Amino acid sequence: MSHFLFDLNIYNYSIDELIILLKLDKKYNYDNIKTNISKIKDKLLKLKLGKNENREFFLFFDNIALFLKNDLAAQENERLKLNIDLLESNQKKLKKEICFLKNKAILSKKQKNKKKEKKEKEIEISKKKKE
Repeated sequence: MSHFLFDLNIYNYSIDELIILLKLDKKYNYDNIKTNISKIKDKLLKLKLGKNENREFFLFFDNIALFLKNDLAAQENERLKLNIDLLESNQKKLKKEICFLKNKAILSKKQKNKKKEKKEKEIEISKKKKE
């Protein structure tokens, strides 16, 4: 805790509180985090705090950057996992459809062969009748 009565323990804050603290939009990215932290650090330097206190604040904000960067990575991993699940589901549907179409083609071919055999038999029968 600094002499400003500001808790510098990052684990005492939720992600939402850290986002509010840095004044980030809901759709923030790592560049937004770095930019906003840089602005805050510039303001801290203008306060002319002691060297140790500046170091504590800077470390706190560096930790926030890492914490939020990890959260962004976790969010991205979750999005990717959902996309992979969707792709796998679509892949299974396509495999079933391909099998269905293959079976349909095989049946069609068998039916054509049967018709061809039937015609050949009819031709054969008609030839025998002519003889």
